[in-house]
Amino acid sequence: MNKIIIKDCSKYGDVLVSEYLKNKDKLSSINNPIWIEVLHKSYKTKKIYFVAYKNNSICGVFSGYIVTNLKFSKNLHSLKEGLVADSDFIYSMILDYINSFCKKNKIDSFLTSTGEYRLEESHYKTITKKILKIQIPKTEDECWSSLSKNRRKNLRKVLKQGFCIDTDKDNLKFFYKIYANSMAEKKVPIHSFIFFENLFKQFGNFAELITLKKDNNVVGGIVLIRSSAHVYCSYQSSDRFFAKYELNNLLIWESIKHCIDLGISCLHMGEATIDGGVYKFKIRVGAEPFDSFYYTNIKNIKRKSNRNSNEFVLEQSSFNQFKNYVFNFLPIFLLRPIFIFLKKRAKML
Repeated sequence: MNKIIIKDCSKYGDVLVSEYLKNKDKLSSINNPIWIEVLHKSYKTKKIYFVAYKNNSICGVFSGYIVTNLKFSKNLHSLKEGLVADSDFIYSMILDYINSFCKKNKIDSFLTSTGEYRLEESHYKTITKKILKIQIPKTEDECWSSLSKNRRKNLRKVLKQGFCIDTDKDNLKFFYKIYANSMAEKKVPIHSFIFFENLFKQFGNFAELITLKKDNNVVGGIVLIRSSAHVYCSYQSSDRFFAKYELNNLLIWESIKHCIDLGISCLHMGEATIDGGVYKFKIRVGAEPFDSFYYTNIKNIKRKSNRNSNEFVLEQSSFNQFKNYVFNFLPIFLLRPIFIFLKKRAKML
């Protein structure tokens, strides 16, 4: 039997990981090592790459980053779909290597994603989440016909109100203000503006910004990351002043049209909690749910109280406890820097 060797390639692993994923047709806009570079340049996170070899050929990879949380303990997180290997045996070997690495470096926990691939057996805790995808027909007419009558009616209604589409990345500052205020109002940690600047710089032409304007003012937007496999809706927000028009519906429609123009058949909508507001919205605009799997050495995991959900969640974090006592009393302009700080202390992607 050929021996499997796993190496810590954190100093130069991005190239090795990218080449392996490309050769396996597994490189996507979600697990691209560019995300690791974006986080490092934005928050000074430590880049982690592990590479497994068999007969001097790469047979598995891990892409991740280390975060220091509010309790000053360290956590190792992978990118979504950040662990990819040739077989269950190699997946398991890399997970054991990750666990040993954490013990050796006094890292309290790890959470790593294998995407839609589930190991047949694992002695690590398995967490099941939901990702959502929209399968895109080849033509705009086919896609339009596949929409419900109510959705077509709502889209026509919005378009008649004078909203227009703009793809100029110079609108990023205006989009960011809407995004930051919206997330702060929801008491959700937010990324810094520097993060978005680095995102567009590092992804280059593979990152796009679609914004909606009304009277020449940006009122909503969506950030798209493109790969050969799909277009990923990474960040999306709209001005609550225009909530009655459901602008996010129009942003998704424009994203679908963009996929058709590119000849890409999948719009990846990211993760969402079953029966939550975001999940219901994504289902309503045509997304289908798929299981996505995470593995962790954390023991204190409980089933969600919602009996209709098969998803597992970690025990309530320090962030949630702090939020319940303090954040309801602070104005938005004070919440924004606090939530940017908290984003640095949590799973970032």
